[in-house]
Amino acid sequence: MVGTFFFDGQPLNGRSTYCSGSVVRSKGKNLVLTAGHCANSLKDATHRIFVPQYRYSLPAGTQPHGVFPIDEVYKDPRYPEEGKATRGPLSDLDFAFVVVAANSRGQIENVTGALTFTPTTSYEHNVPVVGYPDSIENNSTHKAITCDVPTSRFYGFRQMKMECKGYYGGVSGGPWIKGYNASARTGQVIGNVGGMGGGGDVDWISYSPLYRKDAQDLYNDANNGADSKNLHRPDYQPPTDSPILPGSGET
Repeated sequence: MVGTFFFDGQPLNGRSTYCSGSVVRSKGKNLVLTAGHCANSLKDATHRIFVPQYRYSLPAGTQPHGVFPIDEVYKDPRYPEEGKATRGPLSDLDFAFVVVAANSRGQIENVTGALTFTPTTSYEHNVPVVGYPDSIENNSTHKAITCDVPTSRFYGFRQMKMECKGYYGGVSGGPWIKGYNASARTGQVIGNVGGMGGGGDVDWISYSPLYRKDAQDLYNDANNGADSKNLHRPDYQPPTDSPILPGSGET
């Protein structure tokens, strides 16, 4: 249920994948979770598709599950249009949902299986993190990568942090999965690569927004077919706590 996106006008003339996403359970069986800064480009594109389990160099008709046209994009209205450039508190809102149309095989959830969108109050988990690095130099065949990692708090933000090498551009939006069951094709998605710096400034540290009420509200809007261009939210209130460091602080 994890894949990547393509749209007209994206960099490198289609030789590069663009962001990652995962199918999540919904009423319409048609929702894909990704990052807010990915949504900024997708929402303005004319021709845009999601390709689950993407395989490099295969034509659209022979992709494992085919391709799914994108109908609608939902992102938090407070998340900045400049997307990845955001480095302040609003990076806590770097999540989005994409509504895709059915293809000849049916609605995407019925074709691929789906994860359960799952808000959490805890920053500490053990999860596989999946994504499609788009770097020609470091991932020439655009294979998805997975890393099983512990997560921790990224203090100063409502974000989780994980450490694993190889997470270059393109993994943004990729799911952080808890309790994955490969045979049943189920699990809980508790995060996505995103947040500070669009998910990280180096390939070995990645971030994810913590799914709280803001994320749940956006999921509800997408799940219920709300008007994506007319969403209203109160001003965002960032966290006020600070990291707890050992020792007296004299050194």
